[in-house]
Amino acid sequence: MSTALATPLSYSHRFDPRRKPNWRYDRANQLVGANKVPHPKRDDQWIKVLRKYLLAKKRLQQTYEFEYDWQYELADRYHSLWCAERIYSAGEEQRLRYELEASLLARVSNKDIADRYGIDEQTVEYYEKLFFNVVDKLDQRSYIAGTVLAQAFMSGLSNRTPEMMAKYFGYFAGPVVLYLILDAFDGAIPNPTQPTDIKRWLEHQFRLRMQANAVVGVTYLDASSYNISTLIEGYQMLLSLQYREKSTGGDDNTINHAVRVFTQQEPVLVGTQARQLPHRPGPAYAHGAVEPRVHELESVATGHAPAGLLAYNDPGWQDPSKRRLKGEIGGTETNGEDS
Repeated sequence: MSTALATPLSYSHRFDPRRKPNWRYDRANQLVGANKVPHPKRDDQWIKVLRKYLLAKKRLQQTYEFEYDWQYELADRYHSLWCAERIYSAGEEQRLRYELEASLLARVSNKDIADRYGIDEQTVEYYEKLFFNVVDKLDQRSYIAGTVLAQAFMSGLSNRTPEMMAKYFGYFAGPVVLYLILDAFDGAIPNPTQPTDIKRWLEHQFRLRMQANAVVGVTYLDASSYNISTLIEGYQMLLSLQYREKSTGGDDNTINHAVRVFTQQEPVLVGTQARQLPHRPGPAYAHGAVEPRVHELESVATGHAPAGLLAYNDPGWQDPSKRRLKGEIGGTETNGEDS
């Protein structure tokens, strides 16, 4: 007599080279959904703790009619774990979640993370172990880049998000660069205490933000042999602004100089994306739907406007077939249609 074998639950080991950061959370949910107990050897204490929490949450949901009642009771019983799940369930676009995850990737201590975001250290520990388990693999760059950061990168550079930038710079540049980009300001100079201090403080913060934005832009920009000279020129102009000792009055000031640098040197969108912009900076040949070819990119890199792009991107330009019908250009034989 044969005995039917139950289909085993999928299982992800902590040493799995392809494990997801939330592998313990998935495992605990599988156990609760299948009404199974943890495996005595395969499931560690963190999975057991989370399974107990999820079962308690399920019972409270069945006991109370309103969500705020069972949430209050759950938070009272499992404060730190409840806080960790609240951060995780908010979604990847929620600022606290992606900043906390970026901080873990940047090797920031649990205490420093807790102090920065106003949560307790145990909440940070629960979050890392159960929802974003990466600390033990931070030295494995291929795993972090290919598994942990892959989903954010797959959105494409044109759709880069604050989450993508925070995690990228958190892991590859560390906490100093991460928090500079997230905060926009730093404490390198004291806050102004007198009206005369305001200008110096503003100029420092402005230069700092210019540098941070330049780092972000150059990091995500796919430089090639055809646009590298443009990037170098833009960087040199930014350096000249950085070391300007003082700004002048009127329209010839540091901020206006910086605006001109970015509108003239920064690569701009073309085609449909460019037409959707409320303001379309850049040269005239960057506004059309025609993508530049290799020889045209070479011309752009040397500072010359390609004649072909200027012609095609002329608002008055019309398709040759329409111009032929108007008699503006000579006709050609097209299967007898023009006879």
